[in-house]
Amino acid sequence: MGVIQVLANQGIKIPENLSVVGCDNIKLASFTNPPLTTVDIPKREIAEQAAHILLEMIDRGADSFRGQNIKYDTELIERNSAIPYRECSVL
Repeated sequence: MGVIQVLANQGIKIPENLSVVGCDNIKLASFTNPPLTTVDIPKREIAEQAAHILLEMIDRGADSFRGQNIKYDTELIERNSAIPYRECSVL
């Protein structure tokens, strides 16, 4: 959201001159000018999984932990700070 403000102060039009996309879909994202396009991530699910892994590490010992690749579903929340990729043009 700070990027949108700084760019606007410098006369850069969003999304006409530059698209801006955030991550996390916080509630304030819809109140920026223009409203921030963002990726919604499953924060609760990630936190629960992290807590589960931490408890396992405490129970079994940190040395027994092997890294894992965990994928979560995300959702693009399209608002007005970015133009759709299909409309982008390369100069």
